[in-house]
Amino acid sequence: MDAIRESHHLQLDETTEKVRAVPEKRCVLILREIPKDTPQKHIEGLFSSDSCPNFCTCEFAENDCWYITFDSEEDTQKVPLSSLYNRSHFLPNQHFYVYMW
Repeated sequence: MDAIRESHHLQLDETTEKVRAVPEKRCVLILREIPKDTPQKHIEGLFSSDSCPNFCTCEFAENDCWYITFDSEEDTQKVPLSSLYNRSHFLPNQHFYVYMW
């Protein structure tokens, strides 16, 4: 019981009879089909508009994917996707895909 109470991944109900998984927050946008040799400043430029929340990290993962991490799921959902595509002049290959994780 103590381990469940201290866990960040599990919740115990008030009766201490039921356990459930804590829903994971989706704070990461994944940009696919952007090569590793793309300068990081070009990726960051996609998120430099005033309507876009500040991101925490911007890093290349693998398989031509970049991970952009935000403080909260709410911030991640506020990213104006149309703005990302309109700002794609920052990227040499202007075809990319966005996923929320």
